[in-house]
Amino acid sequence: EEGLPLLHGHGEDEIHKVTILEDSQACKVPSVSSMRRFMVGIGIFYIFYGLTDFADLAITFYEKDVLGLSVAAAQAVDASQWIPYLIRPLYGVISDFAPIFGYRRRPYLLLCSIVITTSYFLLSSLELGVGLYVILILCNEAGFCFSQVLADSLVVEKIGVGAPYASSLQSLAYGLTAAGSMTTAWLGGFALDHVQPQDVFRMSAALPVLVVISVLLLQEDRLTRVAPSSSSPLEPVMAPRLTCIGGRHLNVQMKRLGEAFKRPHIWKSTAFIYLISAMPNCQTAMTYYFSNALGYEDDKEFFGRRDTVVDVCTVVGVILYQNFFRRYRLRTLFLWSTLVSTALQLTNIILVTGLNNTLHITSAVFLIGDAGVAAVVQQLQFMPVVFLAAKVCPRGLEATMYAILMTVCDTSSLTSNYLGAALTSFLGVTPTTFAHLPLLVASCALSTLLPLLVLHWVPDIHPYPQPPPSTPPP
Repeated sequence: EEGLPLLHGHGEDEIHKVTILEDSQACKVPSVSSMRRFMVGIGIFYIFYGLTDFADLAITFYEKDVLGLSVAAAQAVDASQWIPYLIRPLYGVISDFAPIFGYRRRPYLLLCSIVITTSYFLLSSLELGVGLYVILILCNEAGFCFSQVLADSLVVEKIGVGAPYASSLQSLAYGLTAAGSMTTAWLGGFALDHVQPQDVFRMSAALPVLVVISVLLLQEDRLTRVAPSSSSPLEPVMAPRLTCIGGRHLNVQMKRLGEAFKRPHIWKSTAFIYLISAMPNCQTAMTYYFSNALGYEDDKEFFGRRDTVVDVCTVVGVILYQNFFRRYRLRTLFLWSTLVSTALQLTNIILVTGLNNTLHITSAVFLIGDAGVAAVVQQLQFMPVVFLAAKVCPRGLEATMYAILMTVCDTSSLTSNYLGAALTSFLGVTPTTFAHLPLLVASCALSTLLPLLVLHWVPDIHPYPQPPPSTPPP
């Protein structure tokens, strides 16, 4: 089932009585010159979004060295950073239905840049307790998430009206974000070897200048109110918005969304997407082990090099999927990617028990190699999730359903971090005590096999069905 039939009834009939602007005026296709300007503007934004990884290592070591958090506490704080992503659909609703001076995107982008800059400045300037630190981090992440939703919505709008170069927009977004991330992954570690985390926050506060430049380049039509027809009891509406969504009322859309989630193939697929990423992880414990037990405390540039390798390998994973692995059925992809991912996580036991020294493998080579291969496998595992999320979206509700499913992914990551924090605390792993770290690693790795028990919930289909072979003419 690719979509849902339209719900017919009094509500939708009333909507079509509303007098609004002509489609050509509300959703007109932009010119080639305006699209080129748009691509420059949106490209600058996605570069900014990738560059924001610059402060990631600073956040990790600020929690560890400045706040002095325990392993479990640090992982719980890290998990809380996902909270702003759990309300991702709300950002879209605010932007769509509460325009500022008639504009739905650009003013909110400017507000997000102010929030991001202010939070970084306060993080760099104040002596913070844990509570205030968490509040500032939440504000920071909310600014990032909201701005990403706004940028993505602009891209979706251009694709939806068949704008010139629309087919290249998604590749442009992923490519420039990856480029920015690869650039700052190493720079973040290099900076921490020479300055304090607070100094990195101060430098990061300047990055939203790119958002301001982006907003100046992006063009957005100002919404105007028009009066409804005399036969319609509805209030005046923002004309371009109603026209662009085909004249369907929000209540009607919500009814269709509710009907969609009653369908077994949709809620079962959504549940599997949640479970596959919700198992506990021990990433924070491993970071403390690298730093405190293996002696990388004074070589923070190493973490930057590792993150750079991870970013590069993530791109490799995308290329491998597009050119080879996408020909396999979804269940096969999820099965083997999960098995390989579990095996890779179990290899960390070699590191935490010191067996790598017996095998004459240095810790640095093991860490970077393992992280790189794991990044490829995780991307191969994530790409089918993206396809599955798009596949179960009913026709006409693609944006809303996709936002909900991506929020499900964010919720699963939050669950994974909280479960990992609880397990870390239960096993007594601390910044100086790693006796039970092998057990923690094994428990987290083996738990990733549990979602395979409901693998049959996933449609057994090809992501991209191959066309039937052509028969030669007689």
